[in-house]
Amino acid sequence: MKPHLGVRQPAFPYLDGKGMIPSSMDKISPPITTALPFHIQTHLNIRKHLFLSSALFASFWIDLFVFLIRKFGFFGKFGTGVARFQVWLFEMGFNGLVFLDLGEFEMGFAYGFSGIRHAQTGAEITDTEASTRTQPRSNRSMSLGGMDYSDPKRKNNVVGKILLAATLTALCIIMLKQSPTFNSPSPFALHEEGVIHVLVTGGAGYIGSHAVLRLLKDGYRVTIVDNLSRGNLGAVKVLQELFPEPGRLQFIYADLGDPKTVNSIFSQNAFDAVMHFAAVAYVGESTMYPLKYYHNITSNTLVVLEAMAANDVKTLIYSSTCATYGEPEKMPITEETPQVPINPYGKAKKMAEDIILDFSKNSDMAIMILRYFNVIGSDPDGRLGEAPRPELREHGRISGACFDAARGIISGLKVKGTDYKTHDGTCIRDYIDVTDLVDAHVKALEKAMPGKVGIYNVGTGKGRSVKEFVKACKTATGVDIKVDFLPRRPGDYAEVFSDPSKINRELNWTAKHTDLQKSLQVAWRWQKLHRNGYGSPLLMAS
Repeated sequence: MKPHLGVRQPAFPYLDGKGMIPSSMDKISPPITTALPFHIQTHLNIRKHLFLSSALFASFWIDLFVFLIRKFGFFGKFGTGVARFQVWLFEMGFNGLVFLDLGEFEMGFAYGFSGIRHAQTGAEITDTEASTRTQPRSNRSMSLGGMDYSDPKRKNNVVGKILLAATLTALCIIMLKQSPTFNSPSPFALHEEGVIHVLVTGGAGYIGSHAVLRLLKDGYRVTIVDNLSRGNLGAVKVLQELFPEPGRLQFIYADLGDPKTVNSIFSQNAFDAVMHFAAVAYVGESTMYPLKYYHNITSNTLVVLEAMAANDVKTLIYSSTCATYGEPEKMPITEETPQVPINPYGKAKKMAEDIILDFSKNSDMAIMILRYFNVIGSDPDGRLGEAPRPELREHGRISGACFDAARGIISGLKVKGTDYKTHDGTCIRDYIDVTDLVDAHVKALEKAMPGKVGIYNVGTGKGRSVKEFVKACKTATGVDIKVDFLPRRPGDYAEVFSDPSKINRELNWTAKHTDLQKSLQVAWRWQKLHRNGYGSPLLMAS
């Protein structure tokens, strides 16, 4: 049985067939969860349905009682009372059954009203059919237990209705509580010896999904929280198919900007640690929409930290960035390099770091902050890759732009800035393979110590220019990509590469996938097979 990927949000987002939220919400019909590529359901608030389900259950139970009365010949006052009770229910309109699958929290109703579709057969009774098949109630008689009983006139007995509702509601509550499924807590809500439960925010995104894959491979229990604004539901589907065992993987659709929702998630799950990836992360976009970045990065990190503190979650692995350093005067960058960010993305991340560090002074939380550089590559086994939204391609990573140009999605590659003070005039960056980056996060989780804060640069220690990157991309794809050289992009800096000696020394971590061309070849294989991202895979010529 596949693990139930329960969505703990009252209203599920509008999704298209590719498992993504369309940019234009007014062009689609209300959400249809059956169109999802894998089993996912909306969490039901059972209390809201108790009265309705109680009333619908009543007809079934009365039918059963009358059957037993007829079977064993027990009549008298009790039989007459039951018969009158059933007729009253029929007059009230509760002539149907409710089907409740407690294992999946699905409810389907089969009403006895005309024009309502039956929950099991799909048959529909039209108003015309109902009128031809139904006699006026005042002239009908019903045979109950061998007795002919004429329908009484409908009475408006308010007190009786209230007592009936209370009685049947109590009956439903008792029945639900007696259900083993209802009483059995979710494995995600329990601390289990030998099992570490990690919350991965942004786990449907490019880096986050790769981190989830590694954690699951290493035996961790994982909960993904993502609002799918940048992530891909298709990536979650891949992970769920790879690890279908119950209690391994859970997906929760939620926005970290909603404190009430976040607190509810933490209170209903037993997290041991948090890997906080969720963030908008494009330098160019941050200069256009700075408030969006401060809210999404800084404010949301505060919400997560408050929820961790309130629910006694003791370990935080924070995904930060080299953008907090700005444009240092000296290379390579060490952890002691002054942080002087020059764009809203870097500033928002630094503010979040400052909040975490201030909190740590009076807390015993184990905290690791990883400032990583430019991420490339994908899963070596081809299960996951990078699939940004089409409308964000302009702001995306250079690797994505190279692949789009190689596949003909865009006419060519635009290199912004050729007058920087570097050996070829283009920006120099430290490119880290996503597999190595995820390995650094897992090692940080393993080495995290209560009351201690670790801050580490995650990079290769070697800078490559944009022109060198483009050359490697042409070789990896086998396509002579057209390149257009344009003026500088606001917020960019000339040269950034890391000194990873501290993380090498303290976490025993070293980048292993340092061949730029090979990392691009691995990513290109996934891109060729997934022209539509996590939509339908395409088989293209090698």
